[in-house]
Amino acid sequence: MKMTISLLFAATFIAATAAGQGARIQPRDPHLGYIYPAGAQRGATLVITAGGQHLENVDGLYCSGDGIHAKVLDHQRPFSTREIVQMRNKLKQIRDDMGIPKQREPQGMAGRRALMEHAEKAGISLEDMREMRELGRARRDPKIQENAQIAETVTFEIRVLPNAKPGRRELRLMSDGRLSAPLAFHIGGYPEHAEVEPNNKGTGESVELRLPAVLNGQIMPGDIDRFSFKAARGDQLVISSAARELIPHLADAVPGWFQATLALYDANDRELAYADDYRFNPDPALYYEIPADGNYTIEIKDALYRGRQDFVYRITVGEIPFITAIFPLGGKSGTRTAVEIQGKNLPIKKGSVGNQSVIATVKGTPIAYPVPFGHDTLREAFETEPNNTTDKAMPIGSALVVNGRIGVPGDRDVYRFQGQSGKQIVVETKARRLNSPLDSILKITDAQGRQLALNDDHEDKGLGLLTHHADSRIVFVPPGKGIYYLHVGDTQNRGGAEFAYRLRIGRPDPGFELRVVPSNLNGHPGSSVPLTVYALRRDGFDGEIELKLKNKMEGVRLDGARIPAGQDHVQLTLTLPTEPLTRPKALDLEGHATIGGKTAICPAVPAEDMMQAFIYHHLVPAKELLLSTIEGGRPRRPFTVNSKEALTLRPGATTTVSFSSRIRFRKALSRLKVELGNAPAGVEIESVSIRHGRLMVSLKTDSKAAKRGEEGNLVFDLFIERTPPQREGQPPSGAPRTIRIHAGVLPAVPFKVAG
Repeated sequence: MKMTISLLFAATFIAATAAGQGARIQPRDPHLGYIYPAGAQRGATLVITAGGQHLENVDGLYCSGDGIHAKVLDHQRPFSTREIVQMRNKLKQIRDDMGIPKQREPQGMAGRRALMEHAEKAGISLEDMREMRELGRARRDPKIQENAQIAETVTFEIRVLPNAKPGRRELRLMSDGRLSAPLAFHIGGYPEHAEVEPNNKGTGESVELRLPAVLNGQIMPGDIDRFSFKAARGDQLVISSAARELIPHLADAVPGWFQATLALYDANDRELAYADDYRFNPDPALYYEIPADGNYTIEIKDALYRGRQDFVYRITVGEIPFITAIFPLGGKSGTRTAVEIQGKNLPIKKGSVGNQSVIATVKGTPIAYPVPFGHDTLREAFETEPNNTTDKAMPIGSALVVNGRIGVPGDRDVYRFQGQSGKQIVVETKARRLNSPLDSILKITDAQGRQLALNDDHEDKGLGLLTHHADSRIVFVPPGKGIYYLHVGDTQNRGGAEFAYRLRIGRPDPGFELRVVPSNLNGHPGSSVPLTVYALRRDGFDGEIELKLKNKMEGVRLDGARIPAGQDHVQLTLTLPTEPLTRPKALDLEGHATIGGKTAICPAVPAEDMMQAFIYHHLVPAKELLLSTIEGGRPRRPFTVNSKEALTLRPGATTTVSFSSRIRFRKALSRLKVELGNAPAGVEIESVSIRHGRLMVSLKTDSKAAKRGEEGNLVFDLFIERTPPQREGQPPSGAPRTIRIHAGVLPAVPFKVAG
């Protein structure tokens, strides 16, 4: 088990210390890049591999929900550049001593054995030499994309209890009390199979399986995986994949996820069915009625023939329930709604849905893809046909939800409503967000047919998994009292029974949603950790939002817990208790605001800020916001801000903020540095000092650059700087190297720039 530094991190570290610059050593939370296999059958015991970075101290797994036990088996990570150079130099010296010419192999078995004996005496094993050779081959292969963030691996033995609840879980790595961000792990009832290489087209033997089953694998560069099975005439075969669902966004790939394709072949290797998506979902699915008894093969690959360890997939195959459409797509909150169901292998065609937001089973049997179900508090109605022209428009009120369909290609649904002069209304479709293939377009016309408003796509920032926001929204102010027409259609003129929508029309509903990033808060006991809360405002609400912990914990404190009016996010801090936590603690953060004279309370949904395709950022929801204390070391002595009022920064003046703690400041001051992260425009630290046992930070506000009236929080980073002593016998080489060690974060300080 090698304990070396990944190549990319080593290069970054060296670059940071070059040219006299200090190296910034940050705390390293474990990074989880992939899990393979990404699921298991209930009652099974198996070995899984977690790939990532900073995994040297991983000592466990945290799983949402019960019924899963894990133990660490092994940790591996690649050689550093320095180690490779050292081994190459040793091997060169050995070959020179043995008289072996450059680029030549030792003569005969005896020569190779002698070389290995000398290498082992020099500390180089046969495994080391094989890894060096493989590393060199990978670097010369233009198809292979090295990524330090998935270069390390930890293997676990996973035991899933027979009574473990089936469904999607989230796994996080644990390392000395630190938690990683989560990834999906599925628990199911079907037998699971892992690919056995080689299993690509034309080579090796395919895995033979009995259905239903779940297939697990990884796609490497140019790879094609195949699995064979027997099927009988008339079988209603469903093949559904999970690839992008397992890892929603890849930062360094285009389009930003594993774009899987599925194909079905007969015994003569003729392609019977193919899919590279399922409607707008990048994870493909296909269903096929088997025409004759015989052998069949499933093939999966990346559409662009890319591949890497994190191109992980799961394929569920068999006569399994598959819902292709439901109608209506939702119902009124607090009631049960009768629903029509369409699909394959379904035991029923009608059912009822209560308050659940997702349909995951039919008659207790899990379905291939869970289907979302919408809810609203307004009155519900159903579209009545014919209503595709203004003279046949369906009359509707000003506050209701209409459940409709674009039933055939080219269809348009038209609704007639009464508008009041100057009274704003909001019209919105929910279709794509509820698993409908409809790419809606909304249009409003007056009685003379003149177009007054039009919208195709409206972005819902709360849905971090969508990359094409195809639902429409219009905020409309009627220019006068009278009749207006609302037109609903599909932008590509498609249609069918599955092209359903929910059309909401009503007065503006000011409000907000919250997302909190990251979903793992790791810190030493007594320390402060930063987090960011995003406000997703709607319908004109721009008031301030107060943030509170719903499940209060002794010793836990929020500082800067307020999103100022008109702002969409704020960075604040949470101070941990001075006593270590025995296990991670789930936090419930919520926002309080006054809207229309009433108090509105909204939960903050945990999320991860994930990058897609080098540029795009998405807030991807997680199940839990977890607080964890780092093991080892002494508990920190908490800092407190010596003011209960927001700090007023006056342009052209210097303002001082002070912090108290039981730390012996003077002893540490010579090495302690304070930096202001995300500094407001025109604000910088002028000086740091100790007075009367307090840490004093003076801030200078530039009269020209500062934004008057700006509000938010100041979050200060603490660093300790030290210069390593010169090694004995080593000559000086330029300026001494300074190492910067991140020593924590000060509590957030609310501020306002004077107007």
